[in-house]
Amino acid sequence: MRGRVKRDKSRWEPGASPVTLQTLGENTTIKCEQQTNMSEMGLLLSEAVMLAVGINAFEPYIYRLEKDYAEQRFIDWPTIVLANTVQATTISLFKLLPSGSQFEDGVRQFSILSVFKTFWRIVRFKHGSKELLDKRSIATMIRNIVDTHDVLEMMVNTKTPDEFCLHRDILGYYIANRTYAVQNHIDKPKAQQFYKNVQQTYWTKIQNSPLYTKAIERVKKGESVFYRSRRERVSGVCGENTDFVMGVLADLSTFVHSIPPSIWMKDLGSLYSDSEDNRDMVAIWLRVGNFYYAKVMEIVLNQTGYEKSFEILKYLERYESLFSQPETVDGHDTNDAVQ
Repeated sequence: MRGRVKRDKSRWEPGASPVTLQTLGENTTIKCEQQTNMSEMGLLLSEAVMLAVGINAFEPYIYRLEKDYAEQRFIDWPTIVLANTVQATTISLFKLLPSGSQFEDGVRQFSILSVFKTFWRIVRFKHGSKELLDKRSIATMIRNIVDTHDVLEMMVNTKTPDEFCLHRDILGYYIANRTYAVQNHIDKPKAQQFYKNVQQTYWTKIQNSPLYTKAIERVKKGESVFYRSRRERVSGVCGENTDFVMGVLADLSTFVHSIPPSIWMKDLGSLYSDSEDNRDMVAIWLRVGNFYYAKVMEIVLNQTGYEKSFEILKYLERYESLFSQPETVDGHDTNDAVQ
């Protein structure tokens, strides 16, 4: 995957990333407060910087997962694939924020300079900005982080061996179904019967599970692995914030679809512009995205037993719950933005 890129050995060690919480989350913010009024931009700036910090903090573990898999020290393939998927998605999300970002010498890691450029462009925001803010693509990335978290949670955090086997069988059924469906639509005569047979084998195992219920019939079409409702999945992660997160996810879902309702309620000048209102909306989405990203880290690190670095611990502490630690900027509670 990334084996062609030459890396310094230190990058395999957790905590070795060049952008640390101290250099960005504290010092950079202090510089910004000295240079500009942060009362408007505090939440978006904070979440954007923390996303970059999270990416840098988690990246050494992605390298380590691949290395341990190659050496047969850790072989749980769903954990490895889904962790890589979320990491790639968060990087794409960061690049979509109203700032852009550059990578250092082709290596998938943010330099201090590139993140500071992101930071500075956010700080320099003006009300009359004509720059594009692609809310739909941002919404898609954050929705993907949430959904991938839910799959990882389902595959890894099982309560009993029977539940583990059921969920892995559902995953196998889904993969076989989608593979055969794609082949069948593109070239029906050449569609491999193997996948259709595998699909049937998995479905028989699912039906024979002692945990089988009518609710599991939801996955029979092979279009999803989820048999629990969205609310059930959200409540297990967000607790008292479930209603709020369900509202955010509903908002994200409308943007993922082809005709978001809100596009009919704005003038053309502010539809996809880099405006204050659009930034406020994206800031709240990003908070939810960071929260779920932190939950992915927790699942992966608990599953592997890897020691948590200082940067990871600070990131997880910050997103222990969705709004557990209100921050103040120029005397204003940044959580006021969600009211």
